[in-house]
Formats: sequence, structure tokens, C-alpha cells
Amino acid sequence: MGNAMLTEWELVTVDRDEKARELLANLKEHSSELMELLDSVSGRRYEDVVYRFYCGSYKIYGAQENTDAIVEALRKVAPKGIPLSPIFERIYQAGVSAKQIDAEITEQGKPILEAFLHARYFLEMAVKYGDELQDQPAYFPCGWAAVLCLYQIR
Repeated sequence: MGNAMLTEWELVTVDRDEKARELLANLKEHSSELMELLDSVSGRRYEDVVYRFYCGSYKIYGAQENTDAIVEALRKVAPKGIPLSPIFERIYQAGVSAKQIDAEITEQGKPILEAFLHARYFLEMAVKYGDELQDQPAYFPCGWAAVLCLYQIR
């Protein structure tokens, strides 16, 4: 059946399925670099970012570079013409634009930590489902659905 026979809703669904498949293919194509990046922001680095926030250390600002690297990688695998979620972009921008000023570091560190944690979560889900899924599933695991939301496909 050609596209002329599809309803408007069916066209949107077909386009979303195509974008989801393109995303999955991109995740598979870049899986080794995404896994390497995830490894670099996990373990000790992950623990350190949370610790730096809670102890009030100015070293929390170091997380901004990691967040930038993750977001750059997430943008790289986006389906053609698909920007990241505006919700995520606001969280990211707040985190990487936080500057050191003479105020309580905990308040300044909140957006930095939040941006890092959100970015790391999406990287982790991208790696996980890029590895596990062979095609767009009929029923979405929550992590895959979240990734689709990041790319505004769901």
C-alpha cells in the first residue's frame, strides 16, 4: 500500500518508525565509541561527580566537560533532521552554562549534576538498547522509550 492510502496518523507513525530504525542503526554503527565514552563517565568518574556535589567542591565544574562530550555523542547519532528534546536541552544548557561565582557551591552545582546525570542516563540507555535491540520493538522497554523521547520520536 503506497503512502497515498495512509491516513495522516499512519504517516506520522511510519515516519516515527523510520526515524527509530535510523536511530537504532546509528547506535549500532557508533556502538564502540559510545561504549568507550560510557566507560569513561562511569565507575570512579560517576562516583566523583556526585561526591563533588555533596561535599561542595568546586571540582564539580569538571563534570561540564564530560556532559559536553556525552551530548556531542548523542547529537552525532541522532537521525537526520532530529534535534534533541527541548526539555533535555534546557537541562543541558543550565548545567554547562553554570559559572563559578562567590555563592554557595551546592546551589551552583545542582544544574551541573542534573545535566551530567541526565546525559549519562541517555548515553547508558543508548548503549544498552543499541546493543540489545535488533529492530524497533512492538512494545518499548522504558529505557528505549526514553531514548525515543530524547530524539522526539515518541
